[in-house]
Amino acid sequence: MVAVRYDGMTSVLMRAYPNPSAGKKITVEIKGFKGVNDIPIQIYDMLGKPVVERILTTSKSGSLKEELVFDETLPAGLYILKAGPSLKLMQKIEVQ
Repeated sequence: MVAVRYDGMTSVLMRAYPNPSAGKKITVEIKGFKGVNDIPIQIYDMLGKPVVERILTTSKSGSLKEELVFDETLPAGLYILKAGPSLKLMQKIEVQ
């Protein structure tokens, strides 16, 4: 017999909705991170130009849910949402 210690999720998951969006706001949920309170968020257009950059802060370790309201409505098109320094947390967002 071998003892196994499980401390919760072993991978970080991100979800952004609504998708497609009207370009005014989206909700970002990230679950499974540990020991981090500030998470940088970037949204890039298809040319790789950053159009939104924010730092989301949480006091609850392991999960985050925040609505991003944009200063200006994003033009219709495809965008890439990236969270943190890793390429693991990326999602395509469509704005109609």
